[in-house]
Amino acid sequence: MDKTIETFQRYFLANLGIEAEVHPFPGAANYPAYLRECYQFFSLKWPRGTCLIMMGGKDVALTPAVIAKQLEQVRGRCGMDVIYVAEAINFYDRKRLIEQKVPFVVPRNQMYLPFMAIDLREYLKTRRIKRTVLRPATQLLVLYALYQGEKLTLTPAEVASVLEVSAMTMTRAFDELAALGIGEHTVAGKNRCLRFTMNRKELWEQVLPHLKTPVKKRVYVTGLDLKEALCAGHTALARWSMISEPENRTVAVSHHVWKDLVGGDRINVIPNRDRGAVEVEVWKYLPNLFAHDGCADKISVYLSLKDSHDERVQSALDDLLRSLKW
Repeated sequence: MDKTIETFQRYFLANLGIEAEVHPFPGAANYPAYLRECYQFFSLKWPRGTCLIMMGGKDVALTPAVIAKQLEQVRGRCGMDVIYVAEAINFYDRKRLIEQKVPFVVPRNQMYLPFMAIDLREYLKTRRIKRTVLRPATQLLVLYALYQGEKLTLTPAEVASVLEVSAMTMTRAFDELAALGIGEHTVAGKNRCLRFTMNRKELWEQVLPHLKTPVKKRVYVTGLDLKEALCAGHTALARWSMISEPENRTVAVSHHVWKDLVGGDRINVIPNRDRGAVEVEVWKYLPNLFAHDGCADKISVYLSLKDSHDERVQSALDDLLRSLKW
């Protein structure tokens, strides 16, 4: 039995006086692969009946919104109350889980079971999560799949042409997805093929822990007309939501464009935000590939802002995700 589960049982007994009988849940074998890869499932038998434990992997990082959504999916499948169990949860994620009424237990630290009116808090331990983060080209490949539709079959050469990278770079991107178990990888003659069999929403939930902000750095500049540059960051989010436009416009450029701008002495970089300055996000990949209506693509903007501690921004980002037509 997993040590975290054993600690969970002792924590239950110490705080509730309940002997919790926990066993691996056989029904999980029928769950989608993306759920089985993110969680271990156990049945919990106690005096009030049977619950399901959904234990997060130690090296898997999911946002509270994703956890809440996947917990609802599991509850719909098993017809039982579901408890999310994690070795540690940071303060911000704990707050978000409580806001979304997600039952969770951090053994020896906290127990939040709204269906039993239980909210026990001791101290909160933050876990350092080791995760695999996709390279920029691999993230571009995933974005292409998310935007182009379902049941795609791709080859490195054809995607490399669309994404404006080398065939070798795209071959490495295929290798990276294969190592993570994302997509079906086959060989047809001399051609290597990648097929995404799941729908786009399932793909998004599977890859989200491996995606990161496209922003390499942010700088403030004056002296350059960037009216034609793509809106990004808070400026783009303001166009798609009810939050106010920021005082300083945010635009996105690729790191190659940024090098040309700096090398040509065409801009004045200032150390701090100032009135009239433009905030330039220097991206690791081309921001125009999936741009629409003068703004960078919505998924990349979401990734660039998802670590914001501003609740208004987080609320707008949740609305942004709901607006995507998966």
